[in-house]
Amino acid sequence: MEVDPAAGRPGRGRHLAEPAGLGPVFGALWFGQAVSQLGDFIAYLTIPLLVKTITESASAMGFAYALEQGPTLLFGLLGGVLIDRIRLRPAMIVADLARAAAFFYLAAAAEQPTPKIGVIFVVAFLVGSFSAFFTNSLYVLLKLVVPGPGLARANGLIATSQQATFALGPLIAGIMFAQLGPAAGLRINGATYLVSAISLVLVGRVQRDASEPMTSVTEDAREGFRFLFADSRLRLVTIAVALANLYIGFFESTYVIWAQTVLMTTSPEQIGLMVAASGLGGILGAIVAPNILKQIGLGRGVAIGLVGYGLGFVTAARFGFGVLGLLVFMVGYVGLGLTNVAVATIRQSFVPERLLGRVITASRAIGWATLPIGALIGPALADNTAYESVALVAPALLLIGGLMLIPTIVWRSTLGGQSG
Repeated sequence: MEVDPAAGRPGRGRHLAEPAGLGPVFGALWFGQAVSQLGDFIAYLTIPLLVKTITESASAMGFAYALEQGPTLLFGLLGGVLIDRIRLRPAMIVADLARAAAFFYLAAAAEQPTPKIGVIFVVAFLVGSFSAFFTNSLYVLLKLVVPGPGLARANGLIATSQQATFALGPLIAGIMFAQLGPAAGLRINGATYLVSAISLVLVGRVQRDASEPMTSVTEDAREGFRFLFADSRLRLVTIAVALANLYIGFFESTYVIWAQTVLMTTSPEQIGLMVAASGLGGILGAIVAPNILKQIGLGRGVAIGLVGYGLGFVTAARFGFGVLGLLVFMVGYVGLGLTNVAVATIRQSFVPERLLGRVITASRAIGWATLPIGALIGPALADNTAYESVALVAPALLLIGGLMLIPTIVWRSTLGGQSG
């Protein structure tokens, strides 16, 4: 295991507190991301509702989702080289400002008498592109400002706020959409990106090891992919994530339809309860993840989390909407929270700092490449009877992704759980 013990020292001569506190630098970064995540999940429901009012097309909703997720693959080809070559924090601030401007523009376009679906598609792609850069950069920045033993805790806090805002954001979005129309939620999301940019200013200068010179862009990109595929732990986890995301893309692009046809919800309020249950499960999973991973190790955390996530969908479909159905759905999302923290920490812990941007970006590009594929498959099936059959079988991808790791080095090694 290669963990740089100096990676937790930010600029300006400041030293972070022990992992139990993680320090003010991480606190500023985490606060900005928590606010930004709330805006993201307000837009998560606002944009599909806006698309639905314009087109009444499930395929259009899926296409918008695919356009937003697709840049993660495109950026992954050479984007990691960019991350390893530039000053991260100023570039992330620019990405936040660009996303804020895009959502303010979309809000203005949504107030027109006849909003154009093409504007939504363009904004989805642009925001997805800047978000791909920002998210990959965030996990590199975390490695630089948090000591190695605190990485799992830091990732857990990021994941906890993400799941909390996932539970709250769509609820706020539904109310705002009904009462104020789509523009209000879109403007709030734009404003949250400004908060994120301010938080990055407060983080201050972050030192970074630049001792090894870069070569050509293509050679640097190849080096990142070579490292990813040469390390069996990273390679296997990336494949498991890709299998899981094929289903997640299918589910997230049609979750309203999934709730109605599989969970048998009968009202928007029940769909809201389903989303809230998943968010609560994700919160719990992210909170307990650092301690669990310390006991069982990162690799087993990925495998167990994916299996638990898949079983949540399978069992919830069997029970349908109700107390038991929502409970097992929530428990399934505990597995997702565990998986997310473990995967992020594995990537940060086993990659040399000089390669961190390239390898994380390459891993996420491959792992997320299946999201837009699933997002296109789901809506294509949404208007015919094949959807329900596929929706009942598709969670097997989550189970396969987890079970395939058990006979490998990922399961046999505890991977040095990085809990604080």
